[in-house]
Amino acid sequence: MRPVKGVSFIQGDFTLESTKTQISSLIGEKRKVGLVLSDMAPNISGNRVVDDTRSMDLCLSVLDFSKNHLDQDGNLVMKYFMGESAPILKKNLQLHFSKVISEKPKSSRKESAEQYYVCLGYKKV
Repeated sequence: MRPVKGVSFIQGDFTLESTKTQISSLIGEKRKVGLVLSDMAPNISGNRVVDDTRSMDLCLSVLDFSKNHLDQDGNLVMKYFMGESAPILKKNLQLHFSKVISEKPKSSRKESAEQYYVCLGYKKV
């Protein structure tokens, strides 16, 4: 990727602590953000159970990161793949946000399981 002025680019596996540490150091130790936006997706295997587990693990990792970096009343938008664990993930998100909305982009293929949770109003629990 070509450099973009004012943009820091990190390529890494978000499930690794080293990648999260890199991002955290860019944000700053005491600084909080108003929005965490995750368009990440796990490597897809074609096995629904495995893919659902990978998606859930990645989303929970994003949620944990967000809990450490979001302002009170901050927002989170994250990609997930609709599967058996999606309702469990939504309930978990509802514990931490005032409002959680599920959205499927118009640009997403109809048969795709790709969706986004839009989580508004972070509540420090």
